Amino acid sequence: MRQTSCSTRVECAFLAIAAAVVAGVVAAIAQYTAIITLTPVFYIVAFGIAVLFLGILLATLPSLYKNACQNCCNSNIKLAVIGILGTIVTSVILLAVDFAATSVIGAIVVGLLAAFFTLIITSIACAINCASECRYNCED
Repeated sequence: MRQTSCSTRVECAFLAIAAAVVAGVVAAIAQYTAIITLTPVFYIVAFGIAVLFLGILLATLPSLYKNACQNCCNSNIKLAVIGILGTIVTSVILLAVDFAATSVIGAIVVGLLAAFFTLIITSIACAINCASECRYNCED
């Protein structure tokens, strides 16, 4: 059996937040300087992936909370839900309102979308890591 503690899972959540902030800042700068402009197709794909992850999360949530390590996984699940809801809201805003390519507000919203989307991916990875470690450490 592997020995892990909840602190390593919290560090994973911190790294997920840090990666999301970096991705958001880079995307906002790239959008504002028009180095990379995201198209509505990306917004639709991000929206679809967020809805898909929301469905998967809702379907697998009962199995994540069966074991005794559920308290360690709470932060990762909360981050995933924040990322999913944030991605859905920002992608709908970007689809509904047409921002100019070098608009400051548009760059901020695109940066938020990139941050929330990155938060989905990284927090789901942390949640999967948490669930796999709990399988080794805890009894159902």
